[in-house]
Amino acid sequence: MHDHILGICCYGTNDTGVALLDPEGKLLYMSEEERFSRIKKDTSFPAAAIDDALRHTGISIDAVSDVGFYSDLSGVRLSAALHTLRNLPLSLLFLGGGVDSYRRHQGFARVLRELTGFSGKVHHFPHHLCHAASAYYLSPFDSAAVLTLDGTGEFTTGTTWLGEGIELHPFGRGQFPHSIGRVYEAFTQYLGFKPNRDEGKVMGLAGHGDPARFRSALADLIHLEPGGRYRVNLRYFLYHLGSDTLFSRRLVERFGPPRVPESSLDEHYRDIAAAVQERLEDVGLHLSRALAAKTPTRDICLAGGVTLNTQMNARIESDGIFDRVFVPPPAGDPGTALGAAKLVYHRAHRGRSRETMTHAYWGPCYDDQECERAAKEAGTSWRRVDDPGDAAAEAIARGEIVSWFQGRMEIGPRALGNRSILGDARRSEMADVMNRRVKKRESFRPFAPAVLAERCGDYFDRPGPQPFMLSVFGVREERRSEVPSITHVDGSARVQTVHRESNPAFYNLIKCFDRRTGVPVVLNTSFNVRGEPIVCTPADAAACFQSTDIDRLYMGHIEVIAR
Repeated sequence: MHDHILGICCYGTNDTGVALLDPEGKLLYMSEEERFSRIKKDTSFPAAAIDDALRHTGISIDAVSDVGFYSDLSGVRLSAALHTLRNLPLSLLFLGGGVDSYRRHQGFARVLRELTGFSGKVHHFPHHLCHAASAYYLSPFDSAAVLTLDGTGEFTTGTTWLGEGIELHPFGRGQFPHSIGRVYEAFTQYLGFKPNRDEGKVMGLAGHGDPARFRSALADLIHLEPGGRYRVNLRYFLYHLGSDTLFSRRLVERFGPPRVPESSLDEHYRDIAAAVQERLEDVGLHLSRALAAKTPTRDICLAGGVTLNTQMNARIESDGIFDRVFVPPPAGDPGTALGAAKLVYHRAHRGRSRETMTHAYWGPCYDDQECERAAKEAGTSWRRVDDPGDAAAEAIARGEIVSWFQGRMEIGPRALGNRSILGDARRSEMADVMNRRVKKRESFRPFAPAVLAERCGDYFDRPGPQPFMLSVFGVREERRSEVPSITHVDGSARVQTVHRESNPAFYNLIKCFDRRTGVPVVLNTSFNVRGEPIVCTPADAAACFQSTDIDRLYMGHIEVIAR
């Protein structure tokens, strides 16, 4: 008889994640270590997240029989050696970092046992197989094409699969250093942002530029080849050599001096961002079309850090090569913890049951007593309210900024209505006010709308569903003046459809706002400030509230009012 299964992702270049399944393979809990450590993109061993998973479910580590790990480095030594030899002497830096990573991954089981007391079996799975599993096994599809794309994992930069039942059949893979994800990181750095962290800023900036000016230059950097392959012109990049600077002098000669961080973003840099974004979409569409030609299915699952790019996902959806597209909310590396756990269940345990992920609320939750204690300890003015959704809707309609802390924390990088900051989408100044008073971020970055699921088609060019905010919709032209603060400069919006069944509290808030204003849409952004992870605990929420100019905080039935 098998027991519970843990999936773990750590020691990588992206966030650490933990997922816990019951003996029947059903997801019970998932979270990211950064939410507990308060270190953005924390990659360390997830001791706090594991502790919280066991606390939340009420089980002990002895009730866990298997752990799935998101990486298998057994086959990468030859690839690493060949890559180093081809690029000597500069590649010695790359080799040094690789050796350190290899040691940490190989020592994972020992650290796991020492820190948690785990005594069961550890299973290592290839990184991109875990990405594929995180999407396919949680999708609503009995059969689907699967595409993964990221910077790199075990010298693989992307994979294609056919999922049938509980089987994942591989088609092909992209090999490092030919990585559209690393190219996007390099341009993130060139544009004055932090690589492997600020790629979303490039996507937001792209809407303000014209891709035509640098389109041919980007086509020269990234060549699309027959059969769904592509090649990167490596003369323009240094990311494959272990350098802290990811682009070469040749790229500077072609595109001009890199932008100084925090300096102005003139037309030149906006146009480069637009061209880079367009080329990323071209690659995603090229790979998807090639995959569609190989598979009998009309559905596709996407995973990997690159698939957090909502514009690319929307381009694949609108192309019509597939009827349905599924992207899980933790599409980046934390999702590989979930994929690894599912692989243990389906492969090691021979489990056959599947589940569909319809919501993202799998993290920790806190009761009213804990919220009240946090409000008291923070020294705030607070009171209990019978209907926090109605009270919050009234405040938002008055033009106030509201922080909303309810239920279980969402997984993935998007705030989906349980750890959110909300505003009135009707007020044209709300985006600027939110940026200035709360988020302290760049003015070009768009804010997302949360809309009642059944009203999505009234305001956007598609009816949804899109519960995970992982695609971009067009705002209907006749509605843009009605919801200006969530309409990006290019007329798009990163939509979240809110469903009564999966999040009744957030649904009720928007419904109450609709009754007051006639608009079933609110502005939704993550409950954090620039450089910090999304809040996790009531104490985090109270601290973030007090450090900003948010007007009201709702934690459970506790309303906290700014002094």
